Amino acid sequence: MDRRAVHYRRKWISAAAIAVCCLVIGIPAYAGLHLNWDQLFGGKAVSRALEMGEGQQYNMQRTSEGVTMSLKGIVTDQDMMKILVSLEVPGMADFDAAVIEDTKLQEHGGNSSQIYGSLTKDKNNHVLLGMYTTENTLELKEKMYDLTASNLIFYQYTKIPVHWGAEEGAKIALNVPEYQDIRVESVTRSGEQTAIRYSIGTRVPVNEAANLDPHVELTEHGTKLSTLHRSVLKPEKGRLVMEDVYQAEPETLRTASAQLTYLKEQKKYEGTWAFTYKADGKKAGEALTRKKIAEGNSQDLTQKTGLYLKDLVISPLNITVSAEEKEGGAEQSNTPGVWEDVRYKSVALQMGSRTITGSQISSTNSRNEVTGQLFQFESPEWYRDWSGEPMKLELKEAVVNKRDITRNWTPLVSPGAKKQSTTIRTEDGYEIEYTYYMDGDDLMVESHSDTPGFIRISQTTLRLKGTKEQIYPEYHERGPNPIGDTVERYPNIASDKEWEINPGIYLFNDPQRDISLQLE
Repeated sequence: MDRRAVHYRRKWISAAAIAVCCLVIGIPAYAGLHLNWDQLFGGKAVSRALEMGEGQQYNMQRTSEGVTMSLKGIVTDQDMMKILVSLEVPGMADFDAAVIEDTKLQEHGGNSSQIYGSLTKDKNNHVLLGMYTTENTLELKEKMYDLTASNLIFYQYTKIPVHWGAEEGAKIALNVPEYQDIRVESVTRSGEQTAIRYSIGTRVPVNEAANLDPHVELTEHGTKLSTLHRSVLKPEKGRLVMEDVYQAEPETLRTASAQLTYLKEQKKYEGTWAFTYKADGKKAGEALTRKKIAEGNSQDLTQKTGLYLKDLVISPLNITVSAEEKEGGAEQSNTPGVWEDVRYKSVALQMGSRTITGSQISSTNSRNEVTGQLFQFESPEWYRDWSGEPMKLELKEAVVNKRDITRNWTPLVSPGAKKQSTTIRTEDGYEIEYTYYMDGDDLMVESHSDTPGFIRISQTTLRLKGTKEQIYPEYHERGPNPIGDTVERYPNIASDKEWEINPGIYLFNDPQRDISLQLE
């Protein structure tokens, strides 16, 4: 973990979860200061914007417990308000995480709400730089705000040696105030990768224990074994659950030295820093450009994904391409029992001679129903109107999430205690092998495919032969990057009846769906 900055990752709770669970990564620069804001993602872009007089600049200072917080400026967009601060901490020691325990923002005289931010150390000045991100309530108005921040806390990691072994079922007792034991839940091998799922029993409330970022670190001959993926899963029965994936043999992990690593409070400044300031939403409260995208630009996309491009929105901070579902647009989209969702791992926007990378997220309505997709990019220069630039949307590395219960059913003949196997080839060419057996009254199903391009089965489905009612397996959370076969349990299944199984939801790569779309 970078000792100068704290970030959060999807599915991995970092140290900053105490105070940055809603953070949008990126801390912009402030013009005219001798602080090194430009070292941060997005810094140079906003520095130019502030130099041009965009946003609003402040130099308000408040000191409490010897720590001086400065309110430096705000930047607003259609949806977000970003508040920039710095903190001068005399004699600041080295640390692994720094957070402000509680920060509230309220419109002057109104109700306050919790806001979230991130702190990072300026490597040249022994100063903390920070940014809060919250909903932009300014619109086009001028408003007075009260910002109150309380308690600055520094943390460092502590390491407790444990007798690990990495053997399934092993339980290691701990003699620390926050945690009582570690239990190895499973060890899974797939190709050259090994996944270890383990749980940690806590002596304090689970959420409080999780905020201290507990995890097991492995070393071999004094060298840390790096994980390919680390996932924090949903707690189970009051225990924290983690899954680490290594590029290593199980024997290497079994013999490695292990330490329980977690954050301990190093120093706490029990201070309060309060500001009242005036903000003007007229400068940057609206999108610079919103354009409808010609329907003809979307024909190939509709055929491949069922989506059509709707709008191009160029706002002060971001460039967004919206897409919605087109009724009857995708093959089989009107067929009951058939569902497809296409996501792109590589999303890029060509603008003239430059290419910027972005991401794909779902758009939802007020009922939290998915209505379409957004392809989002951070503007390479904030507050610049890019509408005159030729633009091309590049979507690559397509991953298809598919479900089709109109076909691909295969019988599970006389399931018993002995393992049996059956194979099916789906209409899109994927050969899937099911290994099934009874574990008491429960049916166990292991699903596997070696077909190139196939990723995994997410969830199978079961039915009695001749019926339409579907039965689903017991839910068992997997990390975002699981390895090995999919293993599912169907409770209380009568072994003397005729059962059929369907791949249910399965994922595969499909380069044929990669596409390039001209926007401007």
